[in-house]
Amino acid sequence: RGLTTAPQFPTASPAPPPATGSVRTLLRHSTVYSLVPLVQRVLGIALIPVYTSKLYTHENGLLELTDLLLLLLPQLVGSNLLGAMTRFFYESADERDRLAVISSTTIILGALAWLVTGLALVFEDFLAAFLFSRSDLSRLTADHLLYFRLAILTVPFSLTTRAGVQYLQIHHKSVASAAFQLAKMLIEVGLKLWFLFGLEWGVKGFLLSLLLGEALGTLTLTTWVLAKVRPRVVWRVFSPLIGYTLPLIPVGLCQLGLHQLDRLLLKYLGPDIPLDDGTETLADSWIGIYGLGYKIAFLLHTAVLTSFMQIWQPWVFSMRESRERAESSVRIGTWALLALASMYVPAILFGRQAVDLLAGQEEYRAAWRVAPWVALAYLFYGAYSISQVTVFVTKRTWPLVWINLFALLVNVVLNFVLIPRLELVGAALATL
Repeated sequence: RGLTTAPQFPTASPAPPPATGSVRTLLRHSTVYSLVPLVQRVLGIALIPVYTSKLYTHENGLLELTDLLLLLLPQLVGSNLLGAMTRFFYESADERDRLAVISSTTIILGALAWLVTGLALVFEDFLAAFLFSRSDLSRLTADHLLYFRLAILTVPFSLTTRAGVQYLQIHHKSVASAAFQLAKMLIEVGLKLWFLFGLEWGVKGFLLSLLLGEALGTLTLTTWVLAKVRPRVVWRVFSPLIGYTLPLIPVGLCQLGLHQLDRLLLKYLGPDIPLDDGTETLADSWIGIYGLGYKIAFLLHTAVLTSFMQIWQPWVFSMRESRERAESSVRIGTWALLALASMYVPAILFGRQAVDLLAGQEEYRAAWRVAPWVALAYLFYGAYSISQVTVFVTKRTWPLVWINLFALLVNVVLNFVLIPRLELVGAALATL
């Protein structure tokens, strides 16, 4: 604006240097990042029989349905902006632009999340009925509405907290990222146990602990990040992220459908036979059992693949030489997939024993029929996740739309065909 010298902005840590193909660096950060999901999985395994002792199968089914909300809204809002934030941070040569990428993305993502949350609360009756009571408003209860509100309000805090964690990962602050996520996780687990066993709040307590944990994460980490990078929205810096992210929104929705739509289809295609007081059905119980089998098969996903991807994308993006990037992607990606297979094969072979050990309550033991098929499905998903990074690097993201759309259509058709015939196993085979 006519200034002869650049205005002074608060500075953050300089952008990390290019990775220069250091496999040792990649493994070191990946190991640190793996601590969080590893502790999560260990705690998750230990707490499965604890939770199942306090939650009936249909209550666990309600939690599985609220998970659909917790994943759907971020995709609608554009959680893929976080991946774009990493991509364009490394592309920006100017330090002020890098700070603006962080600030603009975090603020706009939070604003969009609160806008969508507000709209969802306006139409909460219809949305909650669609989710919990097969669109029958007469069967919608006050508890259903409460669960819906708690889940919806968690989403904006969850997204802005993830933006703060992404900032730490961009700067390769793996120890700080792991420490924050571990502290947040322990707080949430403590609240869950207190609400479930001390106050006996059931599903309400489970969801409230998630809301409080994400709100605390936003108030601490994200507030600190925004203060560090100077809160502002710079449209010149942010607008390129939109074109990069737009094709990823339908991709994310398709991915969500592949991972979560089976619960909703079980709700609508399962037997509508009332349980207890008539507010829940046998289909809800199916979802709870299916969710346990799915969760056991999913244990390795976050412990192995998610931790690797947290450092894999920034590591690849930071490379300047395309030849080096291509060679490293093929070499490291191949080893990562082999390592993933070595982890998943035991889960595929011994899924039944795992469920028998962890189910806790007899009514959950039917989940053994689901776990091996879902574990095999996630081995294929691991190959997809590792390979798509190259598409992100080259910014040719549109092919992912039709690839994922086709996969989702196959998934939905198979669910309609297989669930009435094979029940829970049909949904697992459709996922595979």
